[in-house]
Amino acid sequence: MRNIATPHTLDPFSALSVASSVAKFLDFSCQVVSKARDINHSADGVSIDHTQSEAAAKRLADLAEGRRASLQLGSATSAVSGNEFVLVSRHAMLEDEAIKVLCTSCIEISNQLIDKFGMLRVTAGTTHRRWKSLRQALKSVEEGDR
Repeated sequence: MRNIATPHTLDPFSALSVASSVAKFLDFSCQVVSKARDINHSADGVSIDHTQSEAAAKRLADLAEGRRASLQLGSATSAVSGNEFVLVSRHAMLEDEAIKVLCTSCIEISNQLIDKFGMLRVTAGTTHRRWKSLRQALKSVEEGDR
């Protein structure tokens, strides 16, 4: 005689897998709804996290631009002054060049981030703002998982 399981029972690992999937789905849904609510109720159409991150990216770009400009000004001054001042060593010039490249990379990445945050912004006065907020929140949560 065979032991036939009833159709309503699950083995323990399958039950655990289903429970885990439900918990992940609920967590994801809560994150999306929470972000959508934040975006919908915000004055500028973006979540607080994105506002702070966008401001940090702008500050980073400004700082990197200032540092790059000061390095360019310093190298121009040392090239013009010639023998009147202490010549900058080759090692220091290589370090300055590396910092310039780093500053340029920081500026480019900051601008890319600022553009991404701009795409996640829901403009004021748009029709169906709640749905657009939900869509942007979904994009935001999906991007956050990457």
